[in-house]
Amino acid sequence: MAFNIYTPARIAKVIEHMPPATTFLRRTFFKNTVTYGTKNVNFDIVEGDRKVAPYVNPKRGGKVIPNKGYRTETYTAPLVAPEKITEADEMLDRMPGEQLTSDMTPAERAIRKIKADLIELEETITRREEVQCSEALFTGKITIKGYGVDDEVDFGFTNKETLTSGKKWTASGSDPIGDLRRWKRAIHKEGHVNADICIMSESAAAAFINNEAVQKLLDIKNYSIAKINPMQIDTGVTYIGTISALGMSIYTYDEYYTDDWTEEGKETLKPYVPDGVVGLFSSKAQYSMIYGAISDFNPKTQDPQTHMGRRYGESYLSDNNKVRTLVLSSRPLAIPHNIKSWFVGTVV
Repeated sequence: MAFNIYTPARIAKVIEHMPPATTFLRRTFFKNTVTYGTKNVNFDIVEGDRKVAPYVNPKRGGKVIPNKGYRTETYTAPLVAPEKITEADEMLDRMPGEQLTSDMTPAERAIRKIKADLIELEETITRREEVQCSEALFTGKITIKGYGVDDEVDFGFTNKETLTSGKKWTASGSDPIGDLRRWKRAIHKEGHVNADICIMSESAAAAFINNEAVQKLLDIKNYSIAKINPMQIDTGVTYIGTISALGMSIYTYDEYYTDDWTEEGKETLKPYVPDGVVGLFSSKAQYSMIYGAISDFNPKTQDPQTHMGRRYGESYLSDNNKVRTLVLSSRPLAIPHNIKSWFVGTVV
């Protein structure tokens, strides 16, 4: 029996062994993964409280404490389905990187090409997930705009502040440490978690390091308020240092993606962390990447079928058997469950 490399099961095996693209935000915060058996997904937005156990008369029994406030949202997880097309004649030609005197067969080129195509498709979906994480964290909204779809998921995020011109970190007399301390307290008070990670854009980090007040604190001897020791730890990710007085590690995330949907016909390179922005986050807060199911028809029985998981790959031939289309589908949605557990400041 001929070996078919294009079945969904074998495509899935190839996907499992792919190296992941850079996903600092998803990897750091959205570690919890949930898959659904339907395209519609449910998620809870939670707001905690600080109620104290009530005193009661022993003869009258206890007092009921209301459940913590939360709301459950239902949304159709957005579908992403990038595809690659291969013409049969391409398998007769040398591939990029193949030696000029190569004796590689068309079948061997087909195996090599499907792997290269799947890596490219997987990377585009991974970037889309990272864009969702970035939008959820830095704007409190996820924009769902593409071919035949124009929607928005609004989490109701309000923990944000734009500093006035006299208080921006590039201004004389500004107080970056004081701003971070104030925002950290707001997270602790309303979000009930401790902010221990600060992610800055490159311009915000430069303004922070060069700020006069910060420089004075760094010059104080034998008193470890903050330590600046930049060190690259991943592609586009740099550990800047630690503000010991706040128990907070500082990072910059200087990675980009191509936005070709905001303005039709125009491609714009954008940073995952908006310019001039600082985000304070907690490593203990709850975030999730949830995935809706993918549905199609069984090619043999023609019956509808549903696929759970992060990805679903499939391939099909054109009517004349000369063009093969490879599709990788996913329904991802980044969810920050506690909207009070982080803070975003525009500082430059």
